[in-house]
Parts: sequence; C-alpha cells; structure tokens
Amino acid sequence: MSEWPDVYRNAETGAFYMPHSADEARFVYSDGPRHVLVKGGEGSGKSVAGFIKALERARREMHGIAVSPDLQHFKKSLWVEMRRWIPWHCVTPAHRRMQRLDWEPPHTFQLVFTNGATMLCGGIEEPGAWDCLLYTSPSPRD
Repeated sequence: MSEWPDVYRNAETGAFYMPHSADEARFVYSDGPRHVLVKGGEGSGKSVAGFIKALERARREMHGIAVSPDLQHFKKSLWVEMRRWIPWHCVTPAHRRMQRLDWEPPHTFQLVFTNGATMLCGGIEEPGAWDCLLYTSPSPRD
C-alpha cells in the first residue's frame, strides 16, 4: 500500500480535491497534454489543479517545480495554497518543519519527498533561484 493518499485533502477545510470538469481531471491525472492554458478568476482553483498535478507527478518519483512570478507572490498566494494540500507524511522529516504556519520561505527552496522526488518552490525571477537545484537530469547525450 502506498503512503500517498488516494485523494488529496485540504488540511484547513477538510475538503477533498475534486476536479471541476473532465478536462481538468485529464490535465491533473495525466502527463499530457504538455502545454495547457488554465484560466479562471481569483479563487477558481487554478493553483490547486496545477499543484495537485505536481503532487501526482511527485507520487511517481518525478521531480518538478511550483513557482510564481516572484518570491513575494509565491509567499502570499501559491505557498499558502500548497501548504494546505501537501500530504506532509510524504515529505522527508527534515522538511516537515515547512508545514508550520509560522514558517515562511526565505528564498527559493526544494521540498523533498520520502520517495526521493524533489520540487523546486519559490519565485521564478528571484536572483539565483535556480542555483538551489540539488539533483541533475540526464543530459540528452546520456
């Protein structure tokens, strides 16, 4: 039995993630299509759908990213939502401190899962943001 949940649960509200449409379910639970436009108003679930997709990929030991335009936007928007949905028992014990409500990302960081998957989190425009990558992907020549 996998330690990953069958359905993701919002730790704040207790609500379970349910796609709003068949198109959203296809986006979240598959690796295709490669490029998708997800649009909607504030609070419509765009960030949640994208992050659940990222969690599904982490479940399968795939590395990923969860970034906002800059670190300040990440802190006030995406991180708030991510913290609610992360299955914290699937995160390495050293990184579970990030679950605390008083923990705020000081810079772009990696979230490491117990299965070895890593997720780069933070602001895409932060100077040096990509320098914190601790894993490498095979080059096309390998």
